[in-house]
Amino acid sequence: MNKAEDYKELLEQILNTTLELNNMKDNPNFQRKKLFIEIVEGMMLLDDRSKKLYQDTGVNLLEWENQYFKIIENLLELCFGPNISEIISIYVYADPDTEEYQVNYTNPKGEDIKVETVEDLYDYVMDLVEWQIDQDSKDLLK
Repeated sequence: MNKAEDYKELLEQILNTTLELNNMKDNPNFQRKKLFIEIVEGMMLLDDRSKKLYQDTGVNLLEWENQYFKIIENLLELCFGPNISEIISIYVYADPDTEEYQVNYTNPKGEDIKVETVEDLYDYVMDLVEWQIDQDSKDLLK
C-alpha cells in the first residue's frame, strides 16, 4: 500500500466509516489551475531572463521576444477578456519594487484581496471570471 491508502485506512478506522480517495490530478479545475500557473510562471521567468541578459550584457531580445509574448497575451485576452488579461500582464511584467506593481486587487464585492503568489492570482482571476459570467447572464435575462 501507499501512504494515501494507509492514511485512508487509518481515518476509516477512526471515523468508523468508509472513505473514497479522489486523485486531485484528475480534477479539471486542478489541471486548469496548474496550467495557468505554468503559463504565468513561464512568462515571468522568460521576462526576468531577458531583463537580466540586458543588464549583464546590453543585449536586448525584446525585438524577437515581443511577438511571442504578444501571441500569449492575445490568447489570455481571448480566454479572459481585456480587463482580466491586463491584470495578468501587470502581474507578469511589473517589477515588484516599482509603484507600477502596486495594484489594488479588489473583488467584485469591493473587498481588498491580497495577490502575493501566482496561486492567489489564479484564484482572483477565477473570482472575476465567475462574477463576469454572472453579470453576463443577468444582462441576458433583462
